[in-house]
Amino acid sequence: TNQPSAATFSSNRQYSFGTGGIFVNPGNWDFWPAPGSPLIGAADAAHTPSNDFNGTSRQGPFDVGAYETESLTSNPGWPIQDSFKDNGIAADVIPPSPPTGLTLIELGL
Repeated sequence: TNQPSAATFSSNRQYSFGTGGIFVNPGNWDFWPAPGSPLIGAADAAHTPSNDFNGTSRQGPFDVGAYETESLTSNPGWPIQDSFKDNGIAADVIPPSPPTGLTLIELGL
């Protein structure tokens, strides 16, 4: 017959769910990976964009997140802030052509 059995599991794995040691100063919006961060060199190359948030070309092994540290300890580019990012590249905006063949009819309402 089916009887419950006991099992004992042990593991040396530790899990952390905070941001301590991961980013330089997340309280001040500084999400640059801290030295020794587990994000450094841990990204899957199949899911990593070729450039980071600063436009820097990523070099393997890739870092997880918006930035590629490349042994730098601080963000040399644009930090996260409460505004749009200006990358210094002028937008190539061409306004649409006005419609043709339309007639304006005044309804007199």
